[in-house]
Amino acid sequence: MPSNVLSPLWGSGSTDPVITVGTAGPVWLTGIDINGCGVSDTAMVSVFAFAQPLAVTGSTICLGQSATLAATGSGTISWYDGASLAQLLHSGAQWTINQPLDSAVFYVVQTEGMCSSDALPVALNVVPTPNDAQVEATAPVCLGAPFQVWVSGTGDPTGAWFTPNGTFNGPLLSVAAAAIGDQGVYTVVPAIGGCAGDTVSISIMVIAPQPPMLQDEELCDGGTVVLALPSGYSNGVWSTGAAGNSVIVGSGGSYSVMANDINGCAVTAEVDVVVVDCDPHIPNVITPNGDGSNDGFRLPPGGYVSALLRVWNRWGQMVWEGDATNGGFRGNHRNGEPLSEGTYYYEVLITRADGAVKPHTGHLSLLR
Repeated sequence: MPSNVLSPLWGSGSTDPVITVGTAGPVWLTGIDINGCGVSDTAMVSVFAFAQPLAVTGSTICLGQSATLAATGSGTISWYDGASLAQLLHSGAQWTINQPLDSAVFYVVQTEGMCSSDALPVALNVVPTPNDAQVEATAPVCLGAPFQVWVSGTGDPTGAWFTPNGTFNGPLLSVAAAAIGDQGVYTVVPAIGGCAGDTVSISIMVIAPQPPMLQDEELCDGGTVVLALPSGYSNGVWSTGAAGNSVIVGSGGSYSVMANDINGCAVTAEVDVVVVDCDPHIPNVITPNGDGSNDGFRLPPGGYVSALLRVWNRWGQMVWEGDATNGGFRGNHRNGEPLSEGTYYYEVLITRADGAVKPHTGHLSLLR
């Protein structure tokens, strides 16, 4: 509204001194001038159209490359650093940025005559190159077992693979059961979003598992026997549920074990335990003279878990008591003094693995 007009009244009915018009056509204004006389006027509003509307094209590049951003449109094209249009970065339809380090969004404005367009965003996407990628694999790779080979690194790269059995694309290669033909060099060209890095490789050897050779065992009825893996095997798990490289069993049958061999491959083996009668051989004479023959009353391992020996002299006095399987009676009193030659009475209480106790009694001659 002119400054010398008072009490404005626009054709739209507004009485504001300034109005905004969004359509083409005539605009009427009436008011009162400074002399108090009524005045009126008409203005024609036309809508400006850009000769060529603004269009922008972003760019995706690999790190280390230069990027070209493009815009089309009539008039002057300006590139800004943000939506606020605070900093002008470039003028022109094309803008080449030399090896940008980071992704960014810029804003483009078209100006023609007295009119400027709305700002359009244009994206620059800088994709990192996976130069820190490395290739890894399951270890060990055992014949008949599954294994995987994969590429890793910043940005979770994928890759184009070259393997002993052909080519493959992806971050992870899985093989259900390793065969001798899977042995060799696995090479991958790592990539992120189409940006390739340096080639990396790994050599894979397919190892044949080495099951342990377990000998069948005899178990004296009522006793126990130790089943053990040979040296070099580890992580044993037995069919009894026990874990470890050995297990103590007290009954016959077939036992199996799962373990890892010296290379770490999973293996299995079986051993049969046969129960036999093993009555202990109980001596009736000992000669503790140090010649290594019949020097004491000692029971060898057999069908029992313990053997308690008691020895009495001819007057019924207990002279010795102890374990007949560990050291045994060697002709000395329990106070350590040597006993005299003669005949002694003994009792052996043999305890089986099932807890049953069987006594054995008799006479023992001590000769020096």
